[in-house]
Amino acid sequence: MARTDSQQSIIEQFEAVGSIDSRFENIECVSPSVSGEKKGCFSIIFTADDIAEGKKAAIKLMDPDWLGDKYRLAGFDREPEILNRLIHKRRCLKLIYGPKPFDWQIQMPGGGTGVFKVNYFISEWLDVDVEPYFLDQQSYDALVKLKIFRNVVLAVDAIHSEDVSHRDIKADNFRGFKDRNELTIALIDFGTAAHLENPLVTDSIEYPKFSVGAAAFSGPEAFVGFASCREIGKLTDIYALGGLLYQLFNLELFGKARADNVDFEPVLTYLSKMLAPLSNDMDKINVWTREVQKIKYLLEPPKIDGPGSTLPKSIIYLISKIHKEMTLFDFTERTSNLKPVIIAIDSAIRVLENHRLDQIKLERKRNIRRLRKEKIKRREQKITEYLSRKQLLVEKC
Repeated sequence: MARTDSQQSIIEQFEAVGSIDSRFENIECVSPSVSGEKKGCFSIIFTADDIAEGKKAAIKLMDPDWLGDKYRLAGFDREPEILNRLIHKRRCLKLIYGPKPFDWQIQMPGGGTGVFKVNYFISEWLDVDVEPYFLDQQSYDALVKLKIFRNVVLAVDAIHSEDVSHRDIKADNFRGFKDRNELTIALIDFGTAAHLENPLVTDSIEYPKFSVGAAAFSGPEAFVGFASCREIGKLTDIYALGGLLYQLFNLELFGKARADNVDFEPVLTYLSKMLAPLSNDMDKINVWTREVQKIKYLLEPPKIDGPGSTLPKSIIYLISKIHKEMTLFDFTERTSNLKPVIIAIDSAIRVLENHRLDQIKLERKRNIRRLRKEKIKRREQKITEYLSRKQLLVEKC
């Protein structure tokens, strides 16, 4: 899709500013692109040169097409607040400047010009795109993918330690940077994130029935009225991480594999009906716990080592165990602590590294045996040639 008229108008005016605070220059829109391709649904992204730091910066401006959506506006305003809470976490996007209002001028239907204040803020720009590891997973070695996933888990664990749930965990919401030649992955796009103490945005998508974030990775609870429940936000993030882990070793999308269970949608429909009359989170959790006990046996998570999986046999037990614990349908039984996940990933990495080391040693031994055989063969050839020459001399005599 091409840019809308509103998007094109505000992009042209924002780029025409030229400089912000005599620090951020060469402002250029990168999303939506001229062709309309867009990363992030509810904002417009620009890059700029941060001349104070000698680095590239990212500018996030509220998409004018969503100015009438109370929830999206509140989420956009909440994002820099959350980034400020996480300012000391290196595995989280760093806020540099703002939020600030931008005066967007538009032509009014009856003539004249109207001015709308549209907020923006500026953050660091992270260079490394992590998404290809999940979209083109068959091109990467299992060890590489596990190290990427460990990095991703550390980023989520960092925000959970500050009682922040991201609520939109997916591959394109992670980006990386090189620190002393080591890749560090950080979380970005906190437009749907919430701190445990953030109040609800009432009369909005967040209250109380609808899912937020990427549906393919959202926990089942997010579809039946728990999307706004702060107490279980971390569990929904962990479920999404389990979906990403599945994605690294399977070509089939996690959401598709989950939906292949014919009981999944009917169970969601049933739970939605049971929870719909309730508004109190604790009442909903109690009803969920009671009702799920009757049917959870129908809803085993997709097996990460099922048909078509590229998970190495040597780590199937370790990875399939944590994957199941992360993606249990019942959030009350799902793992709530990422530390054991990191430990299991570390163990799997060691297994693969040891296997690789064994393979290198084995290959080295094979090469030594091959060289020894070649040496013996050359020696035998020389002896044969010598004897042949000697025999020829004898015959001539």
